[in-house]
Amino acid sequence: MICLVLASIPLLDAVAWQTGVGAVGVSLVTLLDAATVRLVEVERPIAHVMKIISLLVSGLSLVVIGCSRQEAGKEQPQSSRVSRSSMASTQAYTNLPSAPSAAQPAAAAVIQGGDPIDLTRYYQTPASRFDQIEKYPWRDCPRGLQKFGNVPLAIGGMICLWGESNAKGGLVFPEQLQGIQVSRKFDAFYLYHTSFAHSPEGAPVAQLVFRYGDGTALTNEIRYGMHVRHWGWQQGEVAELNDPKSKMVWWGTNSTSRPDRPRLLRFFITEFPNPKQALEVTTIDLFSSKQKTASCILAMTTGPADLLRVEP
Repeated sequence: MICLVLASIPLLDAVAWQTGVGAVGVSLVTLLDAATVRLVEVERPIAHVMKIISLLVSGLSLVVIGCSRQEAGKEQPQSSRVSRSSMASTQAYTNLPSAPSAAQPAAAAVIQGGDPIDLTRYYQTPASRFDQIEKYPWRDCPRGLQKFGNVPLAIGGMICLWGESNAKGGLVFPEQLQGIQVSRKFDAFYLYHTSFAHSPEGAPVAQLVFRYGDGTALTNEIRYGMHVRHWGWQQGEVAELNDPKSKMVWWGTNSTSRPDRPRLLRFFITEFPNPKQALEVTTIDLFSSKQKTASCILAMTTGPADLLRVEP
């Protein structure tokens, strides 16, 4: 029995130091050493030996429990840092009105006041992949059926067109997307979009072309600063658009933002009037302007004119 006790002490000592218990573990081992030496000196009866063994087992349990608590405590700061980072990205914008709230994605296909176009088969990046993208904040995008700026939207993914800045970084989008099925008459067309990279005010970004049933076409220009700006918005940057028919309709948390340089994520809606309301628009084509900025389109809606409204 005495040999068993003596053999247990080095094991307990090793556990105390390897698990980082430190002074508490050393004190415990010292006490046990003293108890065992006393046992050897006076050769207590077997009942006392059993008590010492019980003490050793209890001490070892305390060391293990203390180690477990220390390990659990180590993970908490990382979770706290994530929360503080997310909060910092929005708290810096103290002079802004509250961001528009996003509804939970709905299953219904109809929202009153407009008619969203189903872009499911045209999205390069479906919304189901947004949460898997870590480099860009698409996981923070509203999705599903939403209503921003009084315009109903069906957000199911993202279409991006070629931009010089992205192409230089290895992110090469297609230069065009043709044949988006519309097959309807409408007074106005509403584009829910944003963009990659800054450009000079008025620089061309993309063209949106209406293809009519009679074979004619109408080209609408999308320009930086007039209809759209970069998706990342830092405090002090210009937010307004120069076209009265274009508005920033949603802004919110950017989970990829740096705590020391908070940046929000933002989206815009542009209303394009349809001068040929009596004709059916069969399809819509998209073309990159092949400039620095890449156009990013998430939803399209047709409806009555002057539907776009943003509360001051």
